[in-house]
Amino acid sequence: MQKQDILIVSACLVLLFLWFVNQPAPPPRITPPETTQAPAEGQPAQHDSETDNVATIATTPNTPVADAPTLAVATVLEEFQDLPVADPVVLSADAGSEITIDPNVGGIVNITLKEFKEKDALSVMTVGHVAHPITELNNAYRSWRFSGPKIESSGEDHLRISRALLGTSLVLTQSWTVRPDRHYEIDYAVTISNRGSTTEVLTDLRINSGVMKPLETAKGFMKAGGIDQRIDLLPSGKTSPKTVNIEKIAEYDDDDIDDAAAWRHDWLAVQNKYFVSFISGEKPFVGCDLRVHDVQLNEADQHKKSLLVGYSLL
Repeated sequence: MQKQDILIVSACLVLLFLWFVNQPAPPPRITPPETTQAPAEGQPAQHDSETDNVATIATTPNTPVADAPTLAVATVLEEFQDLPVADPVVLSADAGSEITIDPNVGGIVNITLKEFKEKDALSVMTVGHVAHPITELNNAYRSWRFSGPKIESSGEDHLRISRALLGTSLVLTQSWTVRPDRHYEIDYAVTISNRGSTTEVLTDLRINSGVMKPLETAKGFMKAGGIDQRIDLLPSGKTSPKTVNIEKIAEYDDDDIDDAAAWRHDWLAVQNKYFVSFISGEKPFVGCDLRVHDVQLNEADQHKKSLLVGYSLL
């Protein structure tokens, strides 16, 4: 079969900014549609460039879903063999923020906002979580495993990496760029190219849209100001955003989850009371996978906190 070069996503923007609006917090959760299937082993997959968009995810990042199809990981493209573990890369377009990217997982693991302080005023404000990298890309089962990263280009304002998908001839290339004239914005692009002659399946891929930790704000009259986590998204063709809060998502049944997996939207925002991780693309996203995870916020915290994780299907 003919070699394919597949453009999955281009020029997605991740925007972090102060939200300074006292609104209730929500988080959604979603799972892949029941019709999502992996190809049988040894069967080439059909790819439709008009309909293949992204999807992913199961429970905790970097952990495959139980009973997910597995790849034959014995093979890896020669140029990606024996690549070492890469150090984190910090991008900084101005003095106000630093974006830390882990090339080994292909995602943003921390964003430091130097102009704002945590509630104890002892440290600067940080956004994100190492267990849920923003812009990380995987398949619906979270079963993809990659080679070590090849640093294609790196500087204070940009990073471009490539990783081979083990057991296939596919190469995932991701790039992040920041600019001083666009405060808190990140240009993000991802391309998947096929270096072989066999068609590969690329359905149901997803990109991690962000994580927001709870600010634990005090609850006032009728909980005013007390709920600080939620998802906002703009349905494609609409002018008013749709809001889903964390309590509502926790009550989703299978029908609600399947319904959200098919929402077409122009942008999606994961937020707490004051901060938001916002992602949009050149084309509408074809659905969402929205979840609440329990993770430990830091080593000193003995209790697990509910964090909001948003996944967009591209």
